Amino acid sequence: MIIVKNKNYFLLYFLLITFFCLHSKAKDYDGKTYICADEIGPLLKFSIPNFENDSMERTIKIKLFNIDSRNLFTLDEVLIQKKISAADRSYYFYAFNIIKNVSEKKYFEFYPPSSLLFSNGKNSFSNLVCWQ
Repeated sequence: MIIVKNKNYFLLYFLLITFFCLHSKAKDYDGKTYICADEIGPLLKFSIPNFENDSMERTIKIKLFNIDSRNLFTLDEVLIQKKISAADRSYYFYAFNIIKNVSEKKYFEFYPPSSLLFSNGKNSFSNLVCWQ
C-alpha cells in the first residue's frame, strides 16, 4: 500500500500523467480503399489519398458503377476535400465533387468508416453503406 505524504504532489502527478497519456486524436482514414453500395450492389469504389497538413484538397479517380448494370463502370475524376466536423473537432469527413461532367452535378459526402450520402444532382440524397 502506498502512503501519500502530500496530497498536492499526488494530484500534480496524476494530472501530469493524465495530460500526457490520455489525449484524443481524430482517427485517420487516409490511404484506405472503400466500396460503397445500395441495396442492389456496389455503386462506388475509391481510395482516400494521404493528405498533407497544408492541403486538405486533392484530385483523384473513382470507380462509379452503372446503376442498371453493376458489371459496367466508369472512372471519374473527382475533387476530394477533407473536412473537419463543426460539431466534433476530432472527427473528419470527406466531400467529393465529380469534375468530369458539369451538366450532371454529382456530389457525395463520406462519413467514415461506413456511411456515404450520394446526391444525383437533384435535391435528394441516397444513403449508401461502405466497407474496406
